[in-house]
Amino acid sequence: MSIAKGSLPDTSGIIVPILASFMFFIDVSRARPLVTLPSMMDVSDSVTYDEGEMAVLFCSVDNLGDHTVVWRKLPQSAPLTIGSKSWTRDKRIHSEHVPNSSQWNLVVENVTVSDAGQYECHVSKRKSQLRHRVSLIVKAKPVPQLPRIEIGGENLLRSGETLQLTCNATLVDVSSERITWLKDNIVLNLWQVLKERNTKGNGKPLLAEKDERFSIYTTMTVNSQGMGSISSKLDIKDVRVGDSGVYLCRSTERAQMAGVKVEVQGSPSMKRADKTHWTHTINHQDSDKLDKNYYTNKDKINREETLRERSTNQNQRNTASFLQCNQLNFTLLFCLLLGTFLYRSEHRIFINLD
Repeated sequence: MSIAKGSLPDTSGIIVPILASFMFFIDVSRARPLVTLPSMMDVSDSVTYDEGEMAVLFCSVDNLGDHTVVWRKLPQSAPLTIGSKSWTRDKRIHSEHVPNSSQWNLVVENVTVSDAGQYECHVSKRKSQLRHRVSLIVKAKPVPQLPRIEIGGENLLRSGETLQLTCNATLVDVSSERITWLKDNIVLNLWQVLKERNTKGNGKPLLAEKDERFSIYTTMTVNSQGMGSISSKLDIKDVRVGDSGVYLCRSTERAQMAGVKVEVQGSPSMKRADKTHWTHTINHQDSDKLDKNYYTNKDKINREETLRERSTNQNQRNTASFLQCNQLNFTLLFCLLLGTFLYRSEHRIFINLD
């Protein structure tokens, strides 16, 4: 018995054909392409910048395809950017995309403190959205602190009271700076005080010996950089009318100056407005404005006294009018009673004659 090629004998004697190879054919034109969905890549979720810098908020999307990246600031719903186009009037804000990359970053130029907050970039899909939030932290620029000097105290006193003025200078070099007190542009110190504006024959000011009524106390505090503050207190006991004037305190280099207009009223028993405390700060360029500014508080007190005097005078006039009215009423009543009495007397006389 012969066996056909490609066949194997069966125990039953039946010849079974065997396929020597298998061939498959796929129509590529009709096959569906494999779709890869977009995905968010890991980037920083918090960035910190100083005020005035250019802030960059990162967003990286892999396999973006024909989808679009949208940026917005929470909780607002309006977009800042859609794709590469800006949708805000703020010209400082725009998107930044590097071609052929996954980066779709939000750029905020000249960032301010008001720009701080939560931002979100998201990619819209049919069934869901990819989101990535970034926290923007903006550090405000430190305000430069400049040396400052100010004077405060009561500037309207009665004769016999104590004048107390305090001068505070901050952010100064205590190793070289000192506080100098002046009255009407004459330096006051612990050794010599100008009592009266007399002059010698040579025209120089006459300086008297130390006035025991005057005292100056100064304290200083300093930090490790040698900068600190100076506090100086000027006390004048038993003030007199001659102590009235413009009192100034200034730094050693005369870079800063502050002053107050002090007025001492002559009679210790005279009435005046309640005590007021006043603080004022100027620099050396404004020293010519002292008189104009210092009369402000004084004028306010004078207006209050004028109103008080008007009220008192009005009350006095009302009292006088009331007394005059009562006197007139008494006179009318007396005349009425007198007339009644005379009328009755005449009526009785007529009856007797009849």
